[in-house]
Amino acid sequence: MTLSFFGGRLRVNLLLLPVAAFMMAVSGIDRAIAFFCALLLHEGAHGAAASALGVRVESVELLPFGCAANMESMALVSAGSEAIIAAAGPCANILFAALLGCLPEETVFSAALFNSNAALACINLLPALPMDGGRIFASVLRLGLTPARAAKISGAIGAAAGACVFSAGVYMAVCGEVNPTLFIVGAFMSYSGIKYVKSSEFMYMRRLTALPGEMARRGSAEVRTLAMHENHTLGEALTRMDARHYNVVRVVGDDMCTVKTLDQGEVTKAILKHSSGEKLGKV
Repeated sequence: MTLSFFGGRLRVNLLLLPVAAFMMAVSGIDRAIAFFCALLLHEGAHGAAASALGVRVESVELLPFGCAANMESMALVSAGSEAIIAAAGPCANILFAALLGCLPEETVFSAALFNSNAALACINLLPALPMDGGRIFASVLRLGLTPARAAKISGAIGAAAGACVFSAGVYMAVCGEVNPTLFIVGAFMSYSGIKYVKSSEFMYMRRLTALPGEMARRGSAEVRTLAMHENHTLGEALTRMDARHYNVVRVVGDDMCTVKTLDQGEVTKAILKHSSGEKLGKV
């Protein structure tokens, strides 16, 4: 099923239906509806922040345990803008939970809404990818590191945090109190974090491919030149590139003279043809 969402497409994953039915059976219809209302508020805030900053939302898919937003030119926004977009979701949940806490009378549904918004905000503020807190942390790292390096560090922290959450679930189970949420969240965080660590270079290559379309729209792009020794690898060159600029790498030898010049398109093609571990001097 496809609907409209801030000019983009809102798609509902088919697995969402059986999961929703399971939540209704276990937790009750009030808690299930409250959770999905909190989820829609969360993603709506992301979409509103992106639109306000000029980033078009192409599509949002509602998944069984969250949402996945695909935003146009996300690779080209500043670290500050990316942090604002990431923080918008949890902030909306916190503000709505605070508003619910000020109500004079509490009902079963308002209590479920409060708990769902508070829980969603707390989980997403964990400083681990792919949570919003991880994206904020990666944006802060981007102030001094390239996006690829920032994603790799954030992914590693996410994998470690997931392992801690999963271990907490094991400890509670040994003590006689089983909490399946800890196992699910911990496994998801660890898997996603490891995926970010392993594929950060190729994910960044996808970010770089957004530049030609942006150049066609704007008509130009600022050139950024890097000088790297010929013994450095293609992967190292890739992680030092900035997706907001057209990158050119000057490969130099021991005498600091230019051996060759590679633009970002040639670097990405060489990685696909050889590997990210190939030396610049051998390309």
